[in-house]
Amino acid sequence: MGKALENKKHKIHAIMDAGYELYSKKGVNDTTVGDITSAAGVAKGTFYLYFKDKFELHDRLVISKSSKLFVNAYQKLSHEVRINNNQELRLPENAILFMMKDILDVLKEDRDLLRFLHKDLALGIFNNFEENELLAEENPDFIAMYRRILSLSNERFRNSKVMLFLIIELVSSTAYTSIMYGDSLISLGELMPYLHETIHDIMERNRIISVEELPYNERNRAELKDN
Repeated sequence: MGKALENKKHKIHAIMDAGYELYSKKGVNDTTVGDITSAAGVAKGTFYLYFKDKFELHDRLVISKSSKLFVNAYQKLSHEVRINNNQELRLPENAILFMMKDILDVLKEDRDLLRFLHKDLALGIFNNFEENELLAEENPDFIAMYRRILSLSNERFRNSKVMLFLIIELVSSTAYTSIMYGDSLISLGELMPYLHETIHDIMERNRIISVEELPYNERNRAELKDN
Protein backbone atom coordinates (compact mmCIF):
# COMPACT_ATOMS: atom_id res chain seq x y z
CA MET A 1 0.00 0.00 0.00
CA GLY A 2 1.38 3.41 -0.97
CA LYS A 3 1.93 6.06 1.68
CA ALA A 4 -0.65 8.41 0.14
CA LEU A 5 -3.33 5.69 0.10
CA GLU A 6 -2.47 4.66 3.64
CA ASN A 7 -2.80 8.29 4.75
CA LYS A 8 -6.24 8.56 3.09
CA LYS A 9 -7.43 5.40 4.82
CA HIS A 10 -6.11 6.66 8.15
CA LYS A 11 -8.12 9.88 7.78
CA ILE A 12 -11.29 8.00 6.77
CA HIS A 13 -10.96 5.68 9.76
CA ALA A 14 -10.35 8.63 12.09
CA ILE A 15 -13.52 10.31 10.80
CA MET A 16 -15.54 7.11 11.07
CA ASP A 17 -14.28 6.32 14.58
CA ALA A 18 -15.08 9.85 15.75
CA GLY A 19 -18.49 9.77 14.06
CA TYR A 20 -19.43 6.47 15.64
CA GLU A 21 -18.38 7.66 19.09
CA LEU A 22 -20.37 10.90 18.77
CA TYR A 23 -23.43 9.35 17.13
CA SER A 24 -23.55 6.69 19.85
CA LYS A 25 -23.51 9.33 22.59
CA LYS A 26 -25.38 12.28 21.07
CA GLY A 27 -27.23 10.93 18.05
CA VAL A 28 -26.90 12.11 14.47
CA ASN A 29 -29.12 15.18 14.76
CA ASP A 30 -27.20 16.64 17.71
CA THR A 31 -23.78 16.00 16.16
CA THR A 32 -22.24 18.48 13.71
CA VAL A 33 -19.59 17.92 11.09
CA GLY A 34 -17.43 20.30 13.15
CA ASP A 35 -17.81 18.00 16.18
CA ILE A 36 -16.67 15.06 14.09
CA THR A 37 -13.69 16.73 12.46
CA SER A 38 -12.55 18.21 15.77
CA ALA A 39 -12.66 14.77 17.43
CA ALA A 40 -10.96 13.16 14.41
CA GLY A 41 -8.24 15.80 14.19
CA VAL A 42 -8.90 16.62 10.53
CA ALA A 43 -10.09 19.69 8.62
CA LYS A 44 -13.71 20.06 7.50
CA GLY A 45 -12.51 20.05 3.91
CA THR A 46 -11.03 16.59 4.49
CA PHE A 47 -14.40 15.34 5.74
CA TYR A 48 -16.13 16.49 2.55
CA LEU A 49 -13.53 14.76 0.38
CA TYR A 50 -14.92 11.41 1.54
CA PHE A 51 -18.49 12.03 2.75
CA LYS A 52 -21.30 14.20 1.36
CA ASP A 53 -22.63 15.04 4.82
CA LYS A 54 -23.02 13.64 8.33
CA PHE A 55 -25.94 11.48 7.26
CA GLU A 56 -23.92 9.70 4.59
CA LEU A 57 -21.24 9.10 7.23
CA HIS A 58 -23.90 7.59 9.48
CA ASP A 59 -25.08 5.25 6.73
CA ARG A 60 -21.52 4.26 5.88
CA LEU A 61 -20.94 3.45 9.55
CA VAL A 62 -24.07 1.30 9.65
CA ILE A 63 -22.84 -0.59 6.58
CA SER A 64 -19.38 -1.07 8.04
CA LYS A 65 -20.51 -2.15 11.52
CA SER A 66 -23.26 -4.49 10.36
CA SER A 67 -21.06 -5.99 7.62
CA LYS A 68 -18.47 -6.91 10.24
CA LEU A 69 -21.15 -8.55 12.38
CA PHE A 70 -22.40 -10.72 9.53
CA VAL A 71 -18.99 -11.54 8.10
CA ASN A 72 -17.58 -12.54 11.50
CA ALA A 73 -20.58 -14.80 12.07
CA TYR A 74 -20.12 -16.30 8.60
CA GLN A 75 -16.44 -16.98 9.29
CA LYS A 76 -17.33 -18.80 12.50
CA LEU A 77 -19.92 -20.81 10.59
CA SER A 78 -17.34 -21.73 7.94
CA HIS A 79 -14.92 -22.84 10.66
CA GLU A 80 -17.56 -25.11 12.18
CA VAL A 81 -18.45 -26.63 8.80
CA ARG A 82 -14.94 -27.08 7.38
CA ILE A 83 -12.64 -27.46 10.37
CA ASN A 84 -14.96 -29.14 12.87
CA ASN A 85 -16.87 -30.98 10.13
CA ASN A 86 -20.28 -30.03 11.52
CA GLN A 87 -22.45 -31.38 8.72
CA GLU A 88 -25.69 -30.21 10.36
CA LEU A 89 -24.67 -26.65 9.59
CA ARG A 90 -24.76 -27.41 5.87
CA LEU A 91 -28.54 -27.11 6.16
CA PRO A 92 -29.43 -23.46 5.45
CA GLU A 93 -31.85 -23.17 8.37
CA ASN A 94 -29.27 -24.45 10.87
CA ALA A 95 -26.61 -22.19 9.36
CA ILE A 96 -28.82 -19.10 9.66
CA LEU A 97 -29.80 -19.95 13.24
CA PHE A 98 -26.11 -20.42 14.11
CA MET A 99 -25.25 -16.99 12.68
CA MET A 100 -28.26 -15.37 14.33
CA LYS A 101 -27.15 -16.63 17.75
CA ASP A 102 -23.60 -15.40 17.19
CA ILE A 103 -24.79 -11.93 16.17
CA LEU A 104 -27.17 -11.72 19.13
CA ASP A 105 -24.38 -12.77 21.52
CA VAL A 106 -22.22 -9.92 20.21
CA LEU A 107 -25.04 -7.35 20.43
CA LYS A 108 -25.92 -8.49 23.94
CA GLU A 109 -22.37 -7.70 25.04
CA ASP A 110 -22.13 -4.43 23.11
CA ARG A 111 -25.29 -2.46 23.78
CA ASP A 112 -23.90 0.72 22.23
CA LEU A 113 -23.56 -1.17 18.96
CA LEU A 114 -27.07 -2.58 19.39
CA ARG A 115 -28.52 0.92 19.91
CA PHE A 116 -26.65 2.17 16.87
CA LEU A 117 -27.66 -0.64 14.53
CA HIS A 118 -31.01 -2.02 15.59
CA LYS A 119 -33.16 0.11 13.26
CA ASP A 120 -30.78 -0.17 10.32
CA LEU A 121 -29.17 -3.60 10.55
CA ALA A 122 -30.40 -4.65 7.11
CA LEU A 123 -28.80 -1.56 5.52
CA GLY A 124 -25.41 -3.21 5.91
CA ILE A 125 -26.58 -6.01 3.63
CA PHE A 126 -29.10 -4.32 1.32
CA ASN A 127 -27.52 -0.97 0.50
CA ASN A 128 -27.56 0.98 -2.74
CA PHE A 129 -24.40 3.00 -2.18
CA GLU A 130 -21.82 3.23 -4.89
CA GLU A 131 -18.96 1.48 -3.15
CA ASN A 132 -16.14 3.65 -1.85
CA GLU A 133 -13.01 2.07 -3.30
CA LEU A 134 -11.08 2.86 -0.13
CA LEU A 135 -13.62 0.95 1.98
CA ALA A 136 -14.61 -1.82 -0.44
CA GLU A 137 -12.14 -4.39 0.85
CA GLU A 138 -13.38 -3.81 4.39
CA ASN A 139 -17.05 -4.33 3.51
CA PRO A 140 -17.25 -7.75 1.84
CA ASP A 141 -20.33 -8.76 -0.13
CA PHE A 142 -22.38 -10.68 2.42
CA ILE A 143 -25.06 -11.51 -0.15
CA ALA A 144 -22.45 -13.64 -1.95
CA MET A 145 -21.70 -15.39 1.35
CA TYR A 146 -25.42 -15.91 1.93
CA ARG A 147 -25.74 -17.54 -1.49
CA ARG A 148 -22.91 -19.90 -0.54
CA ILE A 149 -24.79 -20.81 2.64
CA LEU A 150 -27.86 -21.69 0.57
CA SER A 151 -25.74 -23.72 -1.84
CA LEU A 152 -24.33 -25.97 0.92
CA SER A 153 -27.35 -28.25 0.58
CA ASN A 154 -29.78 -29.30 -2.14
CA GLU A 155 -32.51 -27.11 -0.67
CA ARG A 156 -33.75 -24.23 -2.79
CA PHE A 157 -35.70 -21.13 -1.85
CA ARG A 158 -37.77 -18.60 -3.76
CA ASN A 159 -37.29 -14.91 -2.98
CA SER A 160 -34.14 -15.68 -0.98
CA LYS A 161 -33.20 -11.99 -0.58
CA VAL A 162 -36.67 -11.14 0.73
CA MET A 163 -36.40 -14.13 3.07
CA LEU A 164 -33.09 -12.84 4.44
CA PHE A 165 -34.46 -9.30 4.81
CA LEU A 166 -37.45 -10.54 6.84
CA ILE A 167 -35.21 -12.60 9.12
CA ILE A 168 -32.80 -9.70 9.74
CA GLU A 169 -35.64 -7.27 10.49
CA LEU A 170 -37.31 -9.78 12.81
CA VAL A 171 -34.14 -10.51 14.73
CA SER A 172 -32.95 -6.91 15.03
CA SER A 173 -36.26 -5.46 16.26
CA THR A 174 -37.24 -8.21 18.69
CA ALA A 175 -33.71 -8.70 20.00
CA TYR A 176 -33.35 -4.98 20.72
CA THR A 177 -36.43 -4.95 22.92
CA SER A 178 -35.46 -8.16 24.71
CA ILE A 179 -31.85 -7.18 25.34
CA MET A 180 -32.57 -3.60 26.39
CA TYR A 181 -35.81 -4.19 28.33
CA GLY A 182 -35.86 -7.93 28.96
CA ASP A 183 -35.96 -7.58 32.73
CA SER A 184 -39.39 -5.95 32.56
CA LEU A 185 -40.69 -7.53 29.34
CA ILE A 186 -39.45 -10.78 27.74
CA SER A 187 -35.85 -11.89 28.11
CA LEU A 188 -33.77 -12.99 25.15
CA GLY A 189 -33.63 -16.49 26.58
CA GLU A 190 -37.44 -16.69 26.64
CA LEU A 191 -37.65 -15.25 23.15
CA MET A 192 -35.13 -17.53 21.41
CA PRO A 193 -37.39 -20.59 20.89
CA TYR A 194 -40.04 -18.36 19.30
CA LEU A 195 -37.44 -16.69 17.07
CA HIS A 196 -36.35 -20.15 15.95
CA GLU A 197 -39.94 -21.14 15.16
CA THR A 198 -40.64 -17.94 13.25
CA ILE A 199 -37.45 -18.19 11.21
CA HIS A 200 -38.36 -21.80 10.43
CA ASP A 201 -41.81 -20.66 9.24
CA ILE A 202 -40.34 -17.90 7.05
CA MET A 203 -37.94 -20.33 5.42
CA GLU A 204 -40.56 -23.03 5.08
CA ARG A 205 -42.88 -20.69 3.19
CA ASN A 206 -40.06 -19.89 0.77
CA ARG A 207 -38.79 -23.43 0.35
CA ILE A 208 -39.14 -24.78 -3.19
CA ILE A 209 -40.60 -28.28 -3.31
CA SER A 210 -40.20 -30.21 -6.54
CA VAL A 211 -43.27 -31.70 -8.19
CA GLU A 212 -41.99 -35.20 -7.31
CA GLU A 213 -42.06 -34.35 -3.60
CA LEU A 214 -45.68 -33.15 -3.59
CA PRO A 215 -48.54 -35.37 -2.36
CA TYR A 216 -50.22 -37.34 -5.18
CA ASN A 217 -53.30 -35.10 -5.53
CA GLU A 218 -51.21 -31.89 -5.51
CA ARG A 219 -48.72 -33.45 -7.94
CA ASN A 220 -51.52 -34.05 -10.44
CA ARG A 221 -52.68 -30.45 -10.15
CA ALA A 222 -49.12 -29.18 -10.62
CA GLU A 223 -48.54 -31.37 -13.66
CA LEU A 224 -51.85 -30.29 -15.22
CA LYS A 225 -50.94 -26.65 -14.58
CA ASP A 226 -47.54 -27.12 -16.23
CA ASN A 227 -49.20 -28.70 -19.25
